[in-house]
Amino acid sequence: MWNWIRWALIALGVVFIVGIGVMNLAGWQQTWRATRQATRQLVYVVPEGTTAQLGAEQAVNVLPGTVELEIGAQDTLVIRNEDALPIEIGGMRIEPGQAYIQQFTAPGVFDLVCSVHSADRIRVIVNPPK
Repeated sequence: MWNWIRWALIALGVVFIVGIGVMNLAGWQQTWRATRQATRQLVYVVPEGTTAQLGAEQAVNVLPGTVELEIGAQDTLVIRNEDALPIEIGGMRIEPGQAYIQQFTAPGVFDLVCSVHSADRIRVIVNPPK
């Protein structure tokens, strides 16, 4: 008789633990979905021929001088290199077909070195949550 009660208690404990795990997983998935939906991407593309134009001393305006992001919207800055040659953004070499991806976690003003910008930099203004 005691054996049966012991196994019943073990089974109840397992059901309880599995139930807690399922509820936690469901909550985690809901939080993950909400975070993904709240994220915005500001995407800029460096088109093919940009570095050749710069080499020929032509004016190139493929990227803005100032980009504004917001912490509360979880904005992410994305600069894709579709040119045939590497570019430099924020001290990082971005090969053709690659992207510079940066999500800022603190408000402030950040100047990024940019090899394809007329001013040789992009100013990123990160605003606090509204």
